[in-house]
Amino acid sequence: MTAVNAIFGITRDLPLIHYTISVDCVSSALLSSSKMLRFLIDADIPYSLERLLVTYGYEAIHVRDVGLGGSPDAVIAAFAKSEKWAILTGDFDFADIRNYPPPEYFGIAVLVLTPRMVSSDIHALVRSFLNRPEIVATLEGKLAIVEIGRVRVRS
Repeated sequence: MTAVNAIFGITRDLPLIHYTISVDCVSSALLSSSKMLRFLIDADIPYSLERLLVTYGYEAIHVRDVGLGGSPDAVIAAFAKSEKWAILTGDFDFADIRNYPPPEYFGIAVLVLTPRMVSSDIHALVRSFLNRPEIVATLEGKLAIVEIGRVRVRS
């Protein structure tokens, strides 16, 4: 069984023409979802996560790439809001809905990081979040707290 068949729940091989139609459906779905959500990666998160997010079909940029590496949270938040980026961070200040009301942003995902976590652990945590498309696709206007084994969402 091919990957296209698995995506659409097809249990037998289909002629090539059906694969073409299916691939077109997958491509348009990926394009529409990637246009809707772009991630701004905060300075406390590994730079290498940019590549992981792109692999999952999202646009991503690190705060260092836009000259905001040492900037205060309010400056990063203002940039994310004005440029329509979702924020991916390990900084719990962004989880304060009084200062950063989720409906005003294109999404805020706060990772629960422990002092012992290394880059590979953070990558695994982000992958677990990205593997929840029902949450990621609806992140706009919401706050997601991402921890090992679960994601809590607040509007």
